[in-house]
Amino acid sequence: MKSRKPLLLIAGLALLAAAATQAQTAPPRDARNASFWWRVDNPPPDPLQPPKSWYRPLAKLVGAPGPFLPSAAPGRGSLPPHALEEAAQFVQASNGQSIIVVHKGVVQLERYFGEAGVDKQFSSHSFAKTLAALAVGAAVTDGKIASVDQPASTWLTEWRDPARRDITVRQLLSMSGGFRNAFSADPASHFMQLHYGADVEAAIAAAPLAYAPGKDFSYDNENLQALGLVIERATGQPYVDYVGKRLWQPLGAADGEMLMDREGGRAMPYCCIWSLPRDWVRLGQMLLDDGVWQGRRLLDESFVQALHSPSAANPNFGFQVALGSAWYDARLHRNRGAPEGSVAKATAPDLYFLSGAGGLQLALIPSEQLLILRVGKGSPVWRDHALPNLLYAALHPELKADWGWLYDWRLATRPKAGSPSLLDLNQPQQWPAERVAGAASVQALPRRTVEAACLNEQNLAPALTEIQRVKSYSFLVWRQGAVEFEHHAPGYGPDTRAEPASMHKSVLALLVGQAVADGAIPSLQTPVSRWLKEWAGDPRGTITVEQMLQMASGLAPLPFDLKPGSDYSRALYGPDSTTVPLAAALSDAPGSRFNYASGISQLLGLVIERATGQRYADYLSRRLWQPLGAADAYVTLDHPGGLARTSSALFARPEDWLRLGLLFAQQGRVDGRQVVDAAWLKTMSTPSAANPNYGYQLWRASPHAPQRGYNTATPATVPAKAPFLAEDMVYFDGAGAQRVYVSPAEQLVIVRLGAAAFDWDDSLVPNLVTAAARQCNPAR
Repeated sequence: MKSRKPLLLIAGLALLAAAATQAQTAPPRDARNASFWWRVDNPPPDPLQPPKSWYRPLAKLVGAPGPFLPSAAPGRGSLPPHALEEAAQFVQASNGQSIIVVHKGVVQLERYFGEAGVDKQFSSHSFAKTLAALAVGAAVTDGKIASVDQPASTWLTEWRDPARRDITVRQLLSMSGGFRNAFSADPASHFMQLHYGADVEAAIAAAPLAYAPGKDFSYDNENLQALGLVIERATGQPYVDYVGKRLWQPLGAADGEMLMDREGGRAMPYCCIWSLPRDWVRLGQMLLDDGVWQGRRLLDESFVQALHSPSAANPNFGFQVALGSAWYDARLHRNRGAPEGSVAKATAPDLYFLSGAGGLQLALIPSEQLLILRVGKGSPVWRDHALPNLLYAALHPELKADWGWLYDWRLATRPKAGSPSLLDLNQPQQWPAERVAGAASVQALPRRTVEAACLNEQNLAPALTEIQRVKSYSFLVWRQGAVEFEHHAPGYGPDTRAEPASMHKSVLALLVGQAVADGAIPSLQTPVSRWLKEWAGDPRGTITVEQMLQMASGLAPLPFDLKPGSDYSRALYGPDSTTVPLAAALSDAPGSRFNYASGISQLLGLVIERATGQRYADYLSRRLWQPLGAADAYVTLDHPGGLARTSSALFARPEDWLRLGLLFAQQGRVDGRQVVDAAWLKTMSTPSAANPNYGYQLWRASPHAPQRGYNTATPATVPAKAPFLAEDMVYFDGAGAQRVYVSPAEQLVIVRLGAAAFDWDDSLVPNLVTAAARQCNPAR
């Protein structure tokens, strides 16, 4: 005789499904259901990030604040500082509020952003699910639940029907209990009663099955609400009390608050414990230590191991934790898969993590004793793999990390055309950025008082009209020993660091000069293949350092094309800024033709790193930035720990761009010290054979070029309608009219930073300022 069990199960499923489709009525608007109707009648603007005031009612999760983990002494951490800084920047860029990194039980990084702080609570969202799983583990450890393979109906007597009586605690823990509730905003729906309702018990009693338990996976909160009742009935204690006494207090956590179905009712274990970031770190460290916190065992080791083992229904999920590359699993992301192209597989083989709405993540890598907590709000910038992969790669430099996802990620998150590009580590386009350490004490340049200054708003009025027309952020004029005029648009100021675009190229040439002075580059006639081994035995290897400085390499330039997939966009947004320029073909004999190309400057940056054996930002800091007396600046990198973008993206204060210009006006001296060799500055300013308007990564005003072009692949030109009044003027040129103009003869430096202006006349503003300055010196 065949078993009747499958027939009974099928009949039970059909019965429950029929019940679920029957017309339901919304609960009455009475005192018992007051919390439900308050939630329904007051929907938060962002349903995934409600303010704390929306969570009603809350019950106290009693803690017992105790000692936290020790912190690494400054400079004594076990993780590379640059990797920790890159991790913090990624959290900032993805709307994060805090990050805590712990390695081998020692805090390596703890940082808060915006209004967040060490004592500021946040909503844990689905971190609460893992806490519910740990509460089951505590009950197993205490013998209150004999095994996770026991039927939940042992305690949920309302589930002793044929369809639900065999659902196990394990299946609830692994989201395979048979439940799959479709979203509904109808107050009468089971979905609303489950999530917003005032009676968890009634909702669980009516829980409809969608599939045979254990046969599928569905990330559904019915499993959690049921687990909460199992814990209460198995332990004989309210859920919030048991969690507090058995886990929260032994961990030394502070008081928290837990969402309840109604006043005096039951906890909602699926979500939203208001708590402190450090208290989740305590929990994570306990898991890394196999259930032990500061010498006290809280959970059986076998349960912790089972927690992060693949479940039968989903290898990417354990007991309310995600495993490995779970971000690819659409079932864990409301049936939305990972963004195409802009994610990578987990590099740590044993990674598992707690996950919550808005990019909450507590990532754990047991083999490395590594814990990473990210608290924050939702952002299209966030990627689940970024932090664990970044810090695991930092611990394993022998592994080749996969940064290929950065290209698609940068294309997806790039700012709209015309958006201001300012140093803002909350913005993804600046990730990752590396600090260029400035002087220990930054002294402002000398300034003349309004009364003593010759240049003012009256005699500079024509120049200011043009400066304001093109929406400049900052405009500075230095004349004969002091800053005489300074203008910052509303919202900008002396500490604003703006994208200078290709003005960085001129700084790069200054740094090449320092490498020559240091003997790291023996001669400008040295073939670059000495450092670019990729070109050894290749005709391109004969290109000299000088030819690259003069933009006369002979390499074919790229057309300006930002369409996805283009070589130009891959060079700009890709994870390796040298791949495209290293692949460039020779189109001319080296030295024979001027062809301005950012890829050449990028390769010069690589030459500097390989020649000096130092990171670009460090060498720039030591040999130029600190001797200048400049404040901290930042360079952006092609990937974490990678190469600086040496053709652009040096974020510095307006006054520090002025200091760079002053090197040319004062023959390389700063406060009586020779910072850059005067002969090098003269050579930088000398016309090259291929283009008399170009020296070493530096533009020249003379001879007059009514339309200055860049290369044979780009039709764009910049006009200079009139000849420059100061014939010795040289200038740093950044796209969109970012400029530093210098005339040593006039003892004049002009800085313009601002919105991209593509109708800029190169000689107009410098001529207006020069003319006004000459009126200050009538003897000229």
